Amino acid sequence: AVLVLSHRISTTCKSCINPPPELIKPAVSTLASAFQTDAIVAYMLNGLKDAEARSAYIPTLFNGFLTASILNGGWILHTPKTVDGDLGACALVLPPGADPTNPWTMYAAGALGLVWNLGWSGVQRIMTDYAGSADACKQRAMGTDAEGKPKEKERYYYVFIIGARPEERGKGLGSALMEEVKRVCREDGNASCWLESTSTGSRDLYNRLGWRITEEVTIGKGKAGSDGLAKVDGEGVKYWAMLYRPSEEEEVVKMAMEEQAARKAL
Repeated sequence: AVLVLSHRISTTCKSCINPPPELIKPAVSTLASAFQTDAIVAYMLNGLKDAEARSAYIPTLFNGFLTASILNGGWILHTPKTVDGDLGACALVLPPGADPTNPWTMYAAGALGLVWNLGWSGVQRIMTDYAGSADACKQRAMGTDAEGKPKEKERYYYVFIIGARPEERGKGLGSALMEEVKRVCREDGNASCWLESTSTGSRDLYNRLGWRITEEVTIGKGKAGSDGLAKVDGEGVKYWAMLYRPSEEEEVVKMAMEEQAARKAL
């Protein structure tokens, strides 16, 4: 697949030009389509009254995510636009050191509207249950050594969101995007790359591409079912914290292929 970067990356991959505004709308449309049935997104939005309301709010949620990230130096990697102006697949990537939770840019991205529509409990599901647990995973994976002692801060890119339109899945678009992310990491001094996978299918794909599963995380235990919707005494909803290091890629890919082949044989 031919890929298009929404900016130019310098030779050190540290500077960028923000994506043009006209790219935000098709990126939001693609990601909203990709995550319509995602359990983590359902958990974030399960304070809304019904499935129709949740579905209608997903584009607003992703517009906020993209806007906050881009205001903090994030960039959009995407496949070429179709004749209708759509993107088959795209990814929102944050460079080392970028922080989309910057209060000023969150305000500009519509944080007040988020609070108004989802309430404080909805904000807590996003910022504490999900983002907070993911930050803790990062700290355990990259902030300490095998003995639990602090180590030098690891530089990493963050694939905040990646998705393909349902009708475009199975064409290798997601793999192509991730291979480009890996290329950027290698050219930036073998930097690492972090992501969270919210489905077993995407988890297995990223694992085969070299992302190591650092933790399986369950959020919303006692409050939500595995589909992310409200459920008394529910089992909670899962996601997988994953880390790519160029030096580990060969070993991780080999183990992933063996483990996934063994599961299929059962």
